[in-house]
Amino acid sequence: MSEGMDLNSVNLQEMDSMALIHYANESLEKDPSIEELEALREEMLLRRFNSPFRALLRITEKEMEEKSAEEIADLKKQVSFFRYVAMLKKSTLARVRVAIASKKIMERIPYEDFAHYLPVNGNYIENLIRSGASGIVAFKEVEDAIKPFFKSTSVRKAILSAIVFYVSDGVRKEVVDSEKDERIKEYNSILRKYKIIPYSRVEHLEGFEELKKELEEKGFFENERTKDEFAQTIEERKKAIRKEIRKRSFLLAFIPIIKFYLRETRDSAKRNKIYPALVSEPDERTLSNLVVLNEFTGMDFAKIVKERMKYYDYNIGAAVVGEEKGIEWAAEFLKISVDETKKQMELYNALRGGKGREFLERLGNKG
Repeated sequence: MSEGMDLNSVNLQEMDSMALIHYANESLEKDPSIEELEALREEMLLRRFNSPFRALLRITEKEMEEKSAEEIADLKKQVSFFRYVAMLKKSTLARVRVAIASKKIMERIPYEDFAHYLPVNGNYIENLIRSGASGIVAFKEVEDAIKPFFKSTSVRKAILSAIVFYVSDGVRKEVVDSEKDERIKEYNSILRKYKIIPYSRVEHLEGFEELKKELEEKGFFENERTKDEFAQTIEERKKAIRKEIRKRSFLLAFIPIIKFYLRETRDSAKRNKIYPALVSEPDERTLSNLVVLNEFTGMDFAKIVKERMKYYDYNIGAAVVGEEKGIEWAAEFLKISVDETKKQMELYNALRGGKGREFLERLGNKG
């Protein structure tokens, strides 16, 4: 049993809703197990925390009416109180769901680089904040494209917030480490002292007076011309960072999913999902979203995966890729042998010629 909760000593049913919300948020910071989180989720669902907001508002009002007059006398004076509690219910349930999703994803991909960025405490928003503006924009754009590939909002947000945070963190470190301009190095060093993301523009921000004073003393805002020239240099770096974060986020989100559809067959895809709630057999409309990768790869993955899906009962994914990029490239991309890729190519050609059954029978006889 984890440090966060002990189901043998805690009776969730005896808690009122506010106590349950407080308990859930406190426990999420103490690494509860999936089983403990699922018990919390079920109790919240029993109390209809997942209701539409207006219905949840009415439920909350009714709960408060059951308290003594003294307890709610002051609360009723606050018009926004019931709305606040209703929003807390929805956000806490969402956080528990994201925590469950993150832990289940972690079980499937423990060695992936971005796995340790998963929001196992359910707070995926913190991941986005720490990713910076470029990360948030990338998250939104990737999410719009990848949404139909997942049946669960919580799984999708957990994966993408982890990917974007991991990518943003990595790209900024690379750019900072490779920076050649000594003035920008000094600027980033000062920002770091105040726990601000490198290459951030701060001259127009409210507050940060000590930071601005130090930058002025170092001559960064000496005059308008110096300020404008330095700002232009910073913007060039930020543009390059945004571009790289966007590219890597799309690739890290989509390429494992594409490889999954190319490697698996209709039956095996249901058993061997790389992520929970991943759609095992996407329709053509969903696959059309893969066209966004053309910009980064120069390959029409929408066309490739659609063609692969025509023969989804057969293991011919490498062959379809091989037709576009060559056998060696396909073998390397899918991490299989060249010989296996050639066998898939033979089967693929036989299937397209209407002789797939004969080909498989010949293989069986050879065995």
